[in-house]
Amino acid sequence: MISQERFNEIESEHGCGYWNECCEHACSCAIVTENKGLREDIWNDLKKEQAELAEEYSNDDFEYESMERCRRCGSLEKESDLYDGLCAECEIELEEDMEEE
Repeated sequence: MISQERFNEIESEHGCGYWNECCEHACSCAIVTENKGLREDIWNDLKKEQAELAEEYSNDDFEYESMERCRRCGSLEKESDLYDGLCAECEIELEEDMEEE
Protein backbone atom coordinates (compact mmCIF):
# COMPACT_ATOMS: atom_id res chain seq x y z
CA MET A 1 0.00 0.00 0.00
CA ILE A 2 1.04 3.57 -0.56
CA SER A 3 1.19 5.86 2.44
CA GLN A 4 -1.78 8.04 3.32
CA GLU A 5 0.39 11.11 2.72
CA ARG A 6 1.36 9.95 -0.79
CA PHE A 7 -2.25 9.04 -1.57
CA ASN A 8 -3.46 12.47 -0.45
CA GLU A 9 -0.82 14.13 -2.63
CA ILE A 10 -1.78 12.10 -5.73
CA GLU A 11 -5.50 12.44 -5.05
CA SER A 12 -5.27 16.22 -4.60
CA GLU A 13 -3.35 16.56 -7.87
CA HIS A 14 -5.37 14.14 -9.98
CA GLY A 15 -8.46 13.00 -8.09
CA CYS A 16 -7.31 9.38 -8.18
CA GLY A 17 -4.76 7.29 -6.32
CA TYR A 18 -4.12 5.22 -9.43
CA TRP A 19 -3.15 8.07 -11.73
CA ASN A 20 -0.70 6.88 -14.43
CA GLU A 21 -1.50 3.28 -13.48
CA CYS A 22 -4.51 3.01 -15.79
CA CYS A 23 -4.55 3.62 -19.53
CA GLU A 24 -7.27 6.23 -19.76
CA HIS A 25 -7.32 7.63 -16.20
CA ALA A 26 -10.93 6.43 -16.04
CA CYS A 27 -10.64 3.27 -13.97
CA SER A 28 -13.22 2.43 -11.34
CA CYS A 29 -11.07 3.91 -8.58
CA ALA A 30 -11.18 7.34 -10.20
CA ILE A 31 -14.60 7.99 -8.70
CA VAL A 32 -13.52 7.00 -5.19
CA THR A 33 -11.68 9.33 -2.84
CA GLU A 34 -10.74 6.81 -0.18
CA ASN A 35 -7.22 5.43 0.00
CA LYS A 36 -7.40 1.93 -1.41
CA GLY A 37 -3.61 1.88 -1.47
CA LEU A 38 -3.12 0.24 -4.85
CA ARG A 39 -4.69 -2.98 -3.61
CA GLU A 40 -3.79 -6.05 -5.62
CA ASP A 41 -7.40 -7.15 -6.19
CA ILE A 42 -8.32 -3.74 -7.66
CA TRP A 43 -5.20 -3.78 -9.81
CA ASN A 44 -5.90 -7.33 -11.05
CA ASP A 45 -9.52 -6.44 -11.88
CA LEU A 46 -8.31 -3.40 -13.81
CA LYS A 47 -5.80 -5.49 -15.78
CA LYS A 48 -8.44 -8.15 -16.49
CA GLU A 49 -10.87 -5.54 -17.79
CA GLN A 50 -8.18 -4.01 -20.00
CA ALA A 51 -7.30 -7.45 -21.41
CA GLU A 52 -10.97 -8.11 -22.19
CA LEU A 53 -11.27 -4.76 -23.96
CA ALA A 54 -8.09 -5.41 -25.93
CA GLU A 55 -9.43 -8.80 -27.01
CA GLU A 56 -12.78 -7.28 -27.97
CA TYR A 57 -11.18 -4.60 -30.12
CA SER A 58 -8.57 -6.94 -31.63
CA ASN A 59 -11.43 -8.76 -33.35
CA ASP A 60 -12.52 -5.52 -34.98
CA ASP A 61 -12.15 -5.46 -38.76
CA PHE A 62 -11.47 -1.73 -38.76
CA GLU A 63 -8.19 -0.78 -40.39
CA TYR A 64 -6.58 2.59 -40.18
CA GLU A 65 -5.84 4.21 -43.50
CA SER A 66 -2.13 4.61 -44.07
CA MET A 67 -0.72 8.10 -43.68
CA GLU A 68 2.05 9.77 -45.65
CA ARG A 69 3.71 13.15 -45.68
CA CYS A 70 3.20 15.62 -48.48
CA ARG A 71 6.48 15.76 -50.40
CA ARG A 72 6.25 19.55 -50.69
CA CYS A 73 5.10 20.86 -47.28
CA GLY A 74 5.53 17.76 -45.13
CA SER A 75 2.01 17.74 -43.68
CA LEU A 76 0.68 14.35 -42.64
CA GLU A 77 -2.26 13.27 -44.82
CA LYS A 78 -4.20 10.13 -45.60
CA GLU A 79 -2.52 8.35 -48.48
CA SER A 80 -5.76 8.45 -50.48
CA ASP A 81 -5.92 12.26 -50.11
CA LEU A 82 -2.53 12.80 -51.76
CA TYR A 83 -2.26 13.46 -55.49
CA ASP A 84 1.15 12.57 -56.90
CA GLY A 85 2.49 12.82 -53.35
CA LEU A 86 1.05 16.31 -52.75
CA CYS A 87 -1.68 17.39 -50.35
CA ALA A 88 -4.65 19.32 -51.74
CA GLU A 89 -3.26 22.71 -50.66
CA CYS A 90 0.12 22.14 -52.30
CA GLU A 91 -1.53 20.76 -55.44
CA ILE A 92 -3.66 23.92 -55.74
CA GLU A 93 -0.64 26.17 -55.11
CA LEU A 94 1.37 24.29 -57.72
CA GLU A 95 -1.44 24.61 -60.29
CA GLU A 96 -1.74 28.35 -59.56
CA ASP A 97 2.03 28.78 -59.95
CA MET A 98 1.93 26.96 -63.29
CA GLU A 99 -0.97 29.15 -64.51
CA GLU A 100 0.97 32.32 -63.64
CA GLU A 101 3.96 31.23 -65.73
